[in-house]
Amino acid sequence: MIDLIEINDNEKSFFINKTPVTVADWYLLGMNELNYWQRLEKKHPAIGFYHFDEIIEYCNRLEKKLRLEGKINEDYYVDIPQVQEWTYACMGDSKQKWSFGIDDKKLSEYAWYSANSNNKLQEVGKKKPNKFGLYDLYGNIEEWCHEENYTKYDYKNNKYNVYPALGGAFDSILDECIIDELHLIGETNQFGESVGFRIGVFPNKRNN
Repeated sequence: MIDLIEINDNEKSFFINKTPVTVADWYLLGMNELNYWQRLEKKHPAIGFYHFDEIIEYCNRLEKKLRLEGKINEDYYVDIPQVQEWTYACMGDSKQKWSFGIDDKKLSEYAWYSANSNNKLQEVGKKKPNKFGLYDLYGNIEEWCHEENYTKYDYKNNKYNVYPALGGAFDSILDECIIDELHLIGETNQFGESVGFRIGVFPNKRNN
């Protein structure tokens, strides 16, 4: 379900979805079949992409749909957040370990992770939101962000793109969910990481 929340980070404002994109959201726009080792339900976060470019295609299709519905104008576009935007949407101005404070024991109130997920993907929106009203920022799935200048080389010295993911997943231990735990994942997700994404609506002057 697309349900956008406005975020003001003192320098600029943007909109970000309450939850990660779900399986139902994904298929609503006619996207490719998802391929994941667990059975996927409609309210699970979308996961099991063949390539990062599929996420960009989803954003393009959603943008077209929102324009046709009159929900955004030519001054805005749909994308996934950059690392700084995602981090602010999660933490706000807080400098503490978690958006909710420093008590590790409270993480289970906000996140599905290795201690409470039974090693399974969970429906979005079932844990507490952060102060902005955003769900599943910790645990369930890592969330890919859109950032430039990340590249790696494989054992044959072929160059490929990697993109940062944040937040930890349902199979992550507690310390893998903290905001400083940035994880670089290859564009084809060749190692089958538990990664999904959350969309945002950003002004065209975003990078100015």
